Amino acid sequence: MNDGKTASELIDLEGKKLLIPVGGSRANIIQACKIKGVKEIHLLVTKSLFPDSNEILKLVRNLGFNTALSVIQIEGPEAGPRNCRDSILQRFQEMSDYSPDAIFVTGSTLLMVATICHIFPEAELIALRGKKLVSLSNGSNYSTSKEIDVDEYLAIHGLSLNKENRLCLEGILLPAPPLDQYNMEGPKLTLTWVNWDKPTHKFNKKRKVEARAIGSTIKQIIDHVGIGAFNFNAYYFGQFILNSTNQLIVKSKPTLDDFFSQIEYSSIPESLEEISVDKNFTTYKIGKLQAVMKNKKQSDTSGVLRTKDQIDRHGRLIIELENLEEL
Repeated sequence: MNDGKTASELIDLEGKKLLIPVGGSRANIIQACKIKGVKEIHLLVTKSLFPDSNEILKLVRNLGFNTALSVIQIEGPEAGPRNCRDSILQRFQEMSDYSPDAIFVTGSTLLMVATICHIFPEAELIALRGKKLVSLSNGSNYSTSKEIDVDEYLAIHGLSLNKENRLCLEGILLPAPPLDQYNMEGPKLTLTWVNWDKPTHKFNKKRKVEARAIGSTIKQIIDHVGIGAFNFNAYYFGQFILNSTNQLIVKSKPTLDDFFSQIEYSSIPESLEEISVDKNFTTYKIGKLQAVMKNKKQSDTSGVLRTKDQIDRHGRLIIELENLEEL
């Protein structure tokens, strides 16, 4: 698919050599391997994320890609800007006969890219924009034939899902409970756990155990692939998830936008699945999230469900019955 572009307007990567700095996400590896006709791909990886250079080669081969692939190891930004730069310079001085035709740019690899561009000023700079590869010099594009799917994204990071939607890392089951939702959001995969128990002390022990298991799972994933490869959501676990994870890494409450991505704005489905009822409130399942409504007298239970466009302290969407006579 080329979105109406003519052949002359597309980046010509037939027979070209690509250099790919690998940062927080490995999505660019998959997209590059899907480009037909590329002669060879060199992956520039950091020793901290890939102490064994054969690991990434094995992951790519397991996905069925056969493009000629090799790995260049360097000291990463975590070693300091100067050490990272010097490590890149040294490695390419050792490869004096190598010159890439194009360099794949991502936001998490800008420190590495700055040095590479100095070494190879003639190389084309390309970047991923949605499902398109875009030239940063003239805006022309090369569209890949297929977007990255969840299984591919998990696999390139050494992860997989079992039949119960539980995560496995290199074939070993991780402690977190089954995922409630997982979907690609741009170039990243978002992993979401949702607690469906009533927010009372009765379920605190269960929530605490599950929150700790989620925190342990997220830590193991980050230790393996680094920060930035995934978005993590863990909803309705209360203070337990805040004690078990870093709030800068894990989102513990949904936003209004999260709700409105699942329902029509300010309009609630007529039939909602009831989760729990207490003296004052009823909690409902709404899509993959939760809504709460203040209980009314029996005589006031007719009308249309509407949202107040507010979220309570537990992260539940506040809804109410609007009297038909008031509409």
